[in-house]
Amino acid sequence: MIDFLKLFCKYVPPYLWRIAINIILSLISSVFSVFSFAAIIPVLQILFGISNEVLEPVSFSEVHSYASFLEISKSNALYFLQQQIAENGTTVSLLLISLFVFIMSLLANTTSYFATFVRVPVRTGILRDIRNELYRKITLMPIGYFEKDNRGDVMIRLTNDAEEVDYSLGSLMDILIKNPTKIIVYLATLFSITASLTWYSMGLLLICIFVLVVVGYVLKKYALVGQIHRGKLLSKFDESLALLLNIKAYNSEARMISSFKEVSNSTRKAFNRTNRHYSLVFPLSDFTVTAVMALLLYYGGKLILTGESTLGAEEFIYFLIVFSSIIPCISDIARAGYGIRKAQASVDRINTVLNVPENDLQVSLVDISNSKLIDGSHPALELRTVSYSYGKGLSKAVNGVSFSIEKGSKVAIIGHTGSGKSTLAKLLPRFLEYSEGDINLFGCNIRQIELGALRDNIAYVSQDSMLFNHTVFYNIAFGNPNAGMADVIRVSQSLGLHEFIMSLPLGYDTQIGDRGACMSGGQKQCISLARALLKQAPILILDEATSALDLETEHKVMNAIDEIQGLTKIIITHKLSLVKDCDHIIVMQNGKVIQAGSPADGFFMNSMLF
Repeated sequence: MIDFLKLFCKYVPPYLWRIAINIILSLISSVFSVFSFAAIIPVLQILFGISNEVLEPVSFSEVHSYASFLEISKSNALYFLQQQIAENGTTVSLLLISLFVFIMSLLANTTSYFATFVRVPVRTGILRDIRNELYRKITLMPIGYFEKDNRGDVMIRLTNDAEEVDYSLGSLMDILIKNPTKIIVYLATLFSITASLTWYSMGLLLICIFVLVVVGYVLKKYALVGQIHRGKLLSKFDESLALLLNIKAYNSEARMISSFKEVSNSTRKAFNRTNRHYSLVFPLSDFTVTAVMALLLYYGGKLILTGESTLGAEEFIYFLIVFSSIIPCISDIARAGYGIRKAQASVDRINTVLNVPENDLQVSLVDISNSKLIDGSHPALELRTVSYSYGKGLSKAVNGVSFSIEKGSKVAIIGHTGSGKSTLAKLLPRFLEYSEGDINLFGCNIRQIELGALRDNIAYVSQDSMLFNHTVFYNIAFGNPNAGMADVIRVSQSLGLHEFIMSLPLGYDTQIGDRGACMSGGQKQCISLARALLKQAPILILDEATSALDLETEHKVMNAIDEIQGLTKIIITHKLSLVKDCDHIIVMQNGKVIQAGSPADGFFMNSMLF
């Protein structure tokens, strides 16, 4: 509950004025409800002739408290009623009372609606702000965070956990604003009728609260277990969608279906326990309320019958009606509290992201038009004893690597799988943060360069060509937000991609599907390469970026890249066709550089590398 309150208080300030209006309207609505209930007094007096007291009108200038306001209002209403009975008879008076109840109810429900009307944007606004902050933090987190964490779990935090928080926000506002406002007005009304009976009724209310709190405490552990199981279920489903091709390739459909059934069944069992215990809340609370009302009816009725109280029968019935209206508010608070405890697991998962320190984020906001750092007097890249490890206790994926790359050169980095090539490539744009050594870009330490400026100088293309579920134009132009259609067509033509794109139903405006599902692996790689070239960065890193291309297409692509003047190219590959045209070759093994030289040296011809 404390964590949830902290989360709420963090995002509520912009909406305080709405909350203030909501409280005022809720108070007005509650007062109208009290007046509506008060109509029972004159009705009983008309029907049973309980009171023969002659009343006089009282000025509202004598109001000095809520109790006196109610008393004067009741006295003036009864005076008006007496006059109507004397002039028009009891039938007309009953009609006037019915009209009064109708108007009070209309006003109470109208103000209640507008109270909700101004409160809805608070709940949706806070949820929007939490989601925006979650997305911001996730987007700015280092790539290393996702190397270690379950991506499906991260997605669940944005969807399922956010929905749980959304529901609980409504519950929290019921606890803090809506129901307490009603309870305060109703209790003030009860004290204005009779203080002694109100204190007795409050003791009975504590019994209700105790019972509901005990039930909610028992439910908490079942709710948390249910949340954990639901998270596993959604994670399993997301994983299966992402790996569906592999599942089918290995004829594992039956195995995965069986595995999902096991998780689904355990989730069902967990929610069976939760829902069965939750179903206790309603009958138990109803029984407790009935018992409390029975005790109050007996005790209050006894006081009136024995003459121990000056309270009239009609006022006692009014007291019971007001008191009975408090009970649902108490029940709602208890159920809302349960809902918040139920969502605690979701709040904890969201907080693990929201509480990530700003210093741990990689903020890259820069004016890219002024961020190029080309300096011909220094090497394009220079590495000095650079090391990196994926975790404590693990061997170094990159271990003491040193080399330099001259501006405009074409360098190949080769080695066995797991030798550290791709990890090294990710260190250059700081997708991963190296732990030892230094990396200089055109003579500047990359940690001293603003992150956005650094990445604007490096175009990186990986083997996994993930595309956006958008148009072909959008995916290519993503490399340069200022690019127009002419620029996109130009770079597509240079890579021999234009004819293929124009053969699509809508050309460059064709939607390519989720992650480029409508295209082959080679086509996706070509679009990724076009995006990188359109960026016009001085350094291009190709990490197995042509692995899906045939030799002819690859040759055309590399020729287009080689024609770009001054472009420094770093190629990570296992293809001999790419290595032999390079100016320099670096061989890695176990995270270290074990050999370096030019193609003329011939050492790279070791077949084990290709």
